[in-house]
Amino acid sequence: MWRSPSTHQVQTSNRWILALALLTLLAVPAAAEDVSETLHVRLAPINFDVAITYLEETHSDIAGRNWREGTIDVIAHQSRLPEFWALGEVTIIDRSRPFKEVLAERIANGEAPDPNYKTYGEVLAWMDSIVANNPTIAQKVNLTQLLGTPPTEEGRELYAIKLSDNVAVDEDEPTFLFDSLHHARELNTIEVTMDTVNIITELYGVIPGATKLVDNYETWVVPVVNPDGLEYVWNVNQNWRKNRRDNMDGTFGVDLNRNYPFLWGVCGNNSSNTASEVYKGPFPLSEPEAQTMVALGEKIRPTINISYHSFGQEVLPPYVCANLAEEPIVNAVRDKYRERMDYDWRFASSSGESFEWFYNQVSSVAYLTEIGTSFQPPFNLTQEEVLRVRPGWVWLLQLQDIGPLVQGLVTDSVTGEPIVADVASNRVNFTESDVTTTRVLYVR
Repeated sequence: MWRSPSTHQVQTSNRWILALALLTLLAVPAAAEDVSETLHVRLAPINFDVAITYLEETHSDIAGRNWREGTIDVIAHQSRLPEFWALGEVTIIDRSRPFKEVLAERIANGEAPDPNYKTYGEVLAWMDSIVANNPTIAQKVNLTQLLGTPPTEEGRELYAIKLSDNVAVDEDEPTFLFDSLHHARELNTIEVTMDTVNIITELYGVIPGATKLVDNYETWVVPVVNPDGLEYVWNVNQNWRKNRRDNMDGTFGVDLNRNYPFLWGVCGNNSSNTASEVYKGPFPLSEPEAQTMVALGEKIRPTINISYHSFGQEVLPPYVCANLAEEPIVNAVRDKYRERMDYDWRFASSSGESFEWFYNQVSSVAYLTEIGTSFQPPFNLTQEEVLRVRPGWVWLLQLQDIGPLVQGLVTDSVTGEPIVADVASNRVNFTESDVTTTRVLYVR
């Protein structure tokens, strides 16, 4: 049975305060590029809340948490094992290695190699096939070129699939945005965003709901936010989290989901240490990947934004450390959404995350969704998870029809032309500079 985060209060006995103090003295920063000594560890702590608090305060790479089983997964340098032993029972799941080696081992053990997880090249090829099979409603969009943002550290560009009946035209329609793979190792998340595209295109013209979705709305899907990191996972380290920025001090990478400008670095599990797996970057929006996603958000102003991560089978609402003015409705939508997937919920790990920016700056109905119980499980388990997640996003896409969303067109009272306008409500007391602004897609 899921328990509300309110029941997970940190124990404040002198014993645990002393334990935390001693463990902090033991903490050793991980060597960011020492792949051979990086471990995937599963911790069954004596006290779950104390362990989470300690791991967050030491800016640890918390890979996933299982409230029901009472376990926490951590990616860490092996020198940190004494800290984990002090917290509880420790199981080493794996040592970091190229994912292509993991896949080869699975194939040798009899696991079918195809279909399977995708490299960036394979994702782009899938996009091409979607467009080839659905040329009137699907478009492959080079976001880097469209938005004029920089390529990644290694020179890659970000792409999206756009679905609409007049796909080559910016129509004055509500938009939806789904994204995945901010964190490089979360290969299973790509499969969920691909499934969204596959289902909508397969059912267009077949069932009324899918047809209406394409004819009356625009759906944008970004399967890979972190292409450099994805290639590094395949070829060097299957547990790599960040992008591949050269920090010019022997370390590499920024945690893209700590780099967004809303409350950047204000609270939670983020770090100014370049070697940290939750390094927030040298300044807000320093990374081209995050710049591209923000530029896309400002251009299309999505009504709904779902950002897929793994793992934990949880839905995370905004805000982690700010006043949520619309808490009742945000929580009501959160619960209906997660119930369709039989998921739990918790608060976000840190500020500076993408979905909080989308909620704050473009007024999206925005949730981070942690799928599955590992990053790259046997592919059949990911296929099962895709089916489990599907009722959630399908339900969200019906919100335009069943409420509580409001939509409309703001026009100039004299010319009748559409205009950009800020929209305010005297029923909601926003205190976090929340922005609701219309967009102009075309001028006749």
